[in-house]
Amino acid sequence: MPLHGFPALALGGALLTLGLAGLPASLPPGIGTPGWLGRLGLPAHEARRQPVARGFALLESAAAEARPVLLARLHAGNVERLAAAPSDGFAWLVEAWLRTKLPGSPPAPVLEALALSYRYAPREQTVMAGRVPLGLLLWQDMEGGLRRHVLDDVREMAQPWRGRDNLTRLVDAARQAGPLMVAVARGEAYRVAGYSGQVFDQLLAAAEARDAAAGQPRAGGG
Repeated sequence: MPLHGFPALALGGALLTLGLAGLPASLPPGIGTPGWLGRLGLPAHEARRQPVARGFALLESAAAEARPVLLARLHAGNVERLAAAPSDGFAWLVEAWLRTKLPGSPPAPVLEALALSYRYAPREQTVMAGRVPLGLLLWQDMEGGLRRHVLDDVREMAQPWRGRDNLTRLVDAARQAGPLMVAVARGEAYRVAGYSGQVFDQLLAAAEARDAAAGQPRAGGG
C-alpha cells in the first residue's frame, strides 16, 4: 500500500543514519559514502536534525532507479535493529513507515508496527512528530483504540508550550491527509486551547494562500 505523498513525514534524521550507514558498495557510486549528503547540499550534521522528508527526497532523486534496493536495505537494517531492541518505539515507527513504501504491503502489518510504536514510545517528541502524519494518513484503516492514540499525539503536538513549529507540522500533516483530517486536527487543536486552534487556522489559511498563489488546489477544508 504505497503512500506516494508520505515522504513529507518529519521523522527526523535517524532513518537516514540507519539507512546510509550500512549501504553496500554495489549501489550507485557515491551513495552513502562520507560527504555524500554534503555534495547534495545537506551536511551530515544537518541531516540528523532535518526531517527525514528532505533527506529521503535527496536519496530518491540521487538514486531513483535504485530506490527499491535502498528501501529493501533500509528495511533489512531496521529489522536487525528491532531484533536487537524490540522495545525501540522509534524503530517500530520506522518499520510502519517503510512498510507503506514496500510494494504490496497490506495495512495490517503497518498498523501493528504503528501500535507497537505507541506502546514503547507514547510521548517521545521525535517519534510523535513522525507518527502524526502517518496516523492521519492511515486513519480510515484504523479501529477506535489506535485512533485514540493518534488523537493523543495530535493534542500533544498542539500544546501551546510546544510552539508554532509543531503546529505547522500538524497543519501540513493534516492537509496532506485530506479535508477530513484537517477538520479532525483543527477540532483537537481547539480542544487543547483556543490559542492553539487560532494558530492552526492562521497556518492553514497561510498554506492555502500559498497554494492559491501557485495555482494549486486546496489540500484541505477550512
